[in-house]
Amino acid sequence: MLSGNIPSFQSSLERLDLSHNLFDVAIGSQFDGLNELKSLNISHNKFRGFVPTNLGKSMLLQELQLSMNSFQGIIPDRIVIFLIGQLSRLEQLILSSNILTGEIPTPITLINTLKRFSANQNAFTGAAPLGITRYLSYLDLSYNRLTGSVPSDLLSHPNLLTVDLSFNKLEGSIPVNVSKSLVRLRLGSNQLSGGLPLWNEVPSLTYLEVGNNRLTGMIPPELRLCKNLSLLDLSHNNLTGYVPRELGDLNKLQVVQLDHNSLSGEIPDEISELQILVKLNMSWNSLNGSIPPSLSNLQKLFSLDLQVNNLTGPIPDSFSAMDSLLELQLGRNRLSGVIRSLPTNLQIALNLSRNNFEGPIPQSLSRLQSLEVLDLSNNRFMGVIPSTLTQMTSLTQILLSNNLLTGLVPRFRPNVNVSIDGNINLSYPPPKPSVDKKNSRRVSVGIIVASTTAVVTLIICYTPLIVKCYKEEQRNSYGVGALHHS
Repeated sequence: MLSGNIPSFQSSLERLDLSHNLFDVAIGSQFDGLNELKSLNISHNKFRGFVPTNLGKSMLLQELQLSMNSFQGIIPDRIVIFLIGQLSRLEQLILSSNILTGEIPTPITLINTLKRFSANQNAFTGAAPLGITRYLSYLDLSYNRLTGSVPSDLLSHPNLLTVDLSFNKLEGSIPVNVSKSLVRLRLGSNQLSGGLPLWNEVPSLTYLEVGNNRLTGMIPPELRLCKNLSLLDLSHNNLTGYVPRELGDLNKLQVVQLDHNSLSGEIPDEISELQILVKLNMSWNSLNGSIPPSLSNLQKLFSLDLQVNNLTGPIPDSFSAMDSLLELQLGRNRLSGVIRSLPTNLQIALNLSRNNFEGPIPQSLSRLQSLEVLDLSNNRFMGVIPSTLTQMTSLTQILLSNNLLTGLVPRFRPNVNVSIDGNINLSYPPPKPSVDKKNSRRVSVGIIVASTTAVVTLIICYTPLIVKCYKEEQRNSYGVGALHHS
């Protein structure tokens, strides 16, 4: 990696990429002589000081990347005016991940060649300027401290593709007028209120992320018109009403996050038509009814989270065929019945806590060799804990508290956190007796000494008799054959 001062370059240079180095200096007049420069990338360094007011004499600059440095302070309007007056071909301005403060300069809305403007992960304050997306295709102002309402024309300009204003402090409602060309909209983690807009048709919209706001009202069935929607995040709001059946028409959905709202009613069967869905989170709502067996048709699903609702009935037997499922969260519902069969490839977690399950803990759980967390607490499981559960080699936590379990707790590996509180007839086995090696050695020596003494005494006392018997045997056997010793 390069460090130290910026070297000199030929004046005819058209592209200069000094990114991903260790330059730790302020920018002065180092680039003044590069009159033919079209692209300047000094991102991912340690450049410091203010954003340079003199960016060279090149009238051809199309791309300026200053991200991932330590530039600080405000962006003076004179810099933007210079960009307008001198850099008449500028298309990309990237200021991300610095320590820039102050407001977004309003004159930036007048750069009619600018297609991409990214100033995310700074400390900008104030409102987003009206007309900021007039000429843009890509806008990223996320992770700042912007306040005020979302500009009414923010989403309406015809060339707009991506807008990211997430993780700010914006208020007000989501604009109603949306460009048909919009592909990605991220407004999550703000303080937006009101309802979701009734967009007639946004055929290109792929990502809609408006979670962690203060949105109210129902989920509009008109979302079905966003035919290319791949990710839908409406989580952590105050949405009410039913989950619309029309979501089943969005057959390109891969992620649906509706958690932490006040949704009610049953889970619609039409959700099972989302054949490429990989994540479904409807937790922390007020959903009721039973879990649709048809959800097992979601053969690409790897995470299903329905915890903290009012769901009843058993876990559908068909769930055992969900071979891609890695995480199943069903805790804090009103589910009941005996556990018969479960998905066999669970890895992250199986959470059945705070329900009304009963019967024995199935031996078949031991087949979940990749499972890390097993939570069966606060149910009515009875009988002994199967010793085969100790063979679950990936297990780190098993929660069995507040059931009707009996007997002794099997010995799990030392790194497994075991919780059994609230099972009055369940206990840990007594510890294995420890052996005092020092005392054991003394006892052994004593036994050896005592045994040796006894043998010597016997030999002394009975030697004459042994000799006599031996001689008698010799006489009797003489003439018959030689005495053989073995």
